[in-house]
Amino acid sequence: MEHVKRMRSSAKAFLGGLIDYAGLFPPAGLEMEPAARNYAAYRQGGDAWMLSHFICPVSRLGELDALAGELFTGSEPWSLSLLPSAPGSAGLAASLARDLETIRRFREGHGDRVRPELLEIRLSPASGDTPERLMSRIAEGPVPIPSVFFEAAAGPAWRDRAATLIEQLAGRNGAGFKMRCGGVTAEAYPDVEDVAFALTMCRRHGVALKATAGLHHPLRVYRGDLDVYEHGFLNLFGAGILLDSCGIDEDETRRILSDTEAANFRFDENAFRYREFVVPSKAITAARSRAVISFGSCSFDEPRADLRRLGIL
Repeated sequence: MEHVKRMRSSAKAFLGGLIDYAGLFPPAGLEMEPAARNYAAYRQGGDAWMLSHFICPVSRLGELDALAGELFTGSEPWSLSLLPSAPGSAGLAASLARDLETIRRFREGHGDRVRPELLEIRLSPASGDTPERLMSRIAEGPVPIPSVFFEAAAGPAWRDRAATLIEQLAGRNGAGFKMRCGGVTAEAYPDVEDVAFALTMCRRHGVALKATAGLHHPLRVYRGDLDVYEHGFLNLFGAGILLDSCGIDEDETRRILSDTEAANFRFDENAFRYREFVVPSKAITAARSRAVISFGSCSFDEPRADLRRLGIL
């Protein structure tokens, strides 16, 4: 805890609870036991303040259950972000009902040692499922899930689907938009224009955003094996914070997302600074809680190692 006390308040506000651990997913693709043991160890480490949820498919809760007696320890519950099972012929709403029952049994089996806090749902254009219908099913279900983040399917006309989805989420308590920022192929990486579009649309409609994939590094960086630029989490969350607190426009958002210069991202004792913009720590905290929530990463080590090289940690 002494390490946290020495951190500048702006960095603590920016980075606190930033990373959802997704060790089960590519490119790490760990089995349940090493992934769960990693998360348990991270929870006890000096950088635990940066850690948020353990991301787990509902279909794999049985594997986690087998480890719970040993790993569900400590004063704070395990915070889970859960991915629904693939929908069957009856559709996502029907499979979601079964998943909620699975979550209920898991939650009742472990009491206060576990907290299912999020569902992350990818919508299929062909399914006909809407956020309104799915959130009603969740609200009527046997276990409370405070937040649900919806992802628009990738592919042609993604912007149209994303815009429609964000508009549907506006004004819905506990609903947010999930932005996929990378993957194992070059096609999985959205361009700067798409990310800026999603951020500004979410800001316009008051919708919270969480991100996933491709954000292992703080700053935008070229990935030679895929011939693509990876987005940086300082870029993305810095842009989201400035959108929320300073009202920057989409052009300025693109400039921040494209920036590769570490010197432009500064953490003073009481403020985050990007070029001429200054955001006090309290405003950073407010933006993180309502606008840009967290991002899923299969590594908790790479982001921290880079932050240390930059002198931020």
